[in-house]
Order: sequence, then C-alpha cells, then structure tokens
Amino acid sequence: MKTLTYKLITAENLDEAVALQNEIFPQCDGYQNYMDAIQGTTQAEYYLAFLDEEPVGLFGIYQEDAEKESAWLQWFGIKKAYRRQHLGTGILLYFEYLAKQRGHLFARLYIDAERNEVAYGFFRKYEYHSEPYLCEDDPQSSKTPVLIFSKSLCDQDCPAWDNKDIHLSSQVEKENSRKRE
Repeated sequence: MKTLTYKLITAENLDEAVALQNEIFPQCDGYQNYMDAIQGTTQAEYYLAFLDEEPVGLFGIYQEDAEKESAWLQWFGIKKAYRRQHLGTGILLYFEYLAKQRGHLFARLYIDAERNEVAYGFFRKYEYHSEPYLCEDDPQSSKTPVLIFSKSLCDQDCPAWDNKDIHLSSQVEKENSRKRE
C-alpha cells in the first residue's frame, strides 16, 4: 500500500480542499462543513490525504449527539485518477485509527442508497454492515434513500443505528447554502 499523509483542513488550505471536494463530488458542496470545523462551531475535523505532495483524497470525522460512542465518516473520497490503488483503504484505516484514539467504539457512515454499488462493496469488504435510514424527525430521509454502514471497532457487537436522527436535512441545507448566495 502506498504511504499517505494527512493534513487537517484549515483556513490556509481551504481552497485546495474545496477544489478537491468539488472534483470528487461535483454535485455536492462541503464548504460549510469545512468552515464550521475551522471556526470551531462543530467538533468535526476534515482532512486532506496526500500521496507525496499531491492531494488525492479527503475525509471527515465527527460524532452525532444521539450517540457519542460512534465516530462518523464524512466526505470520504479519492480523485478518480487515484482510485483502485488501495488509497481508499489507507484513508479508511486512518479514520478508524482516529476513531479508536478518540475512544469511539463504533464507526459509521451514510451513503446514497441509489448510486453507490462500488461503495457498498468497499465498505462490506471492511466488515461494515448496512441498514436503511428512515427517520420521522429528519424529513430528508423520506426524499433521499440512504444506507447507514456500521462497524465495531472493539470487542462489542455494533448496535443498529435504528433510525436515530443523523440530521440529513440540515446537511442538505448546508450543501445548498452557497448555491443561494
């Protein structure tokens, strides 16, 4: 596996992070997530992944208030030219390492349930189990089919997320906030 290095997304590399995120996820906008982390209005942290000096991927780590035992993976992606080179594995393992270092027992993430066959296989390969997400308190969950993937990082079984609110509606609002400006 090639050696990756990681840099926290800060005000100094924000433009680089946004450009990479837009390249990987052209339909989405992570700017407000990054700004919230930089400004300290959230406990989330976002990282750029580098192969040598080249930014090749990114990811975030955060927790939901509903259950602090879980670390959540967000904005996980690799540049198209660098896919299928095991770099995603490196980033995922680094995320899991950070989660364990912070005392989290479980790793979780969510993905669009309609367009991610490659992601399904990838996360299942690393022992993540999926469940559908439909939360009465989160209106976006009935508009966007989502799967939650979970994995135990300890010797306990990972409990199902069981449709607790992941605030998908507020995330969609964040992603759309710059479009209105």
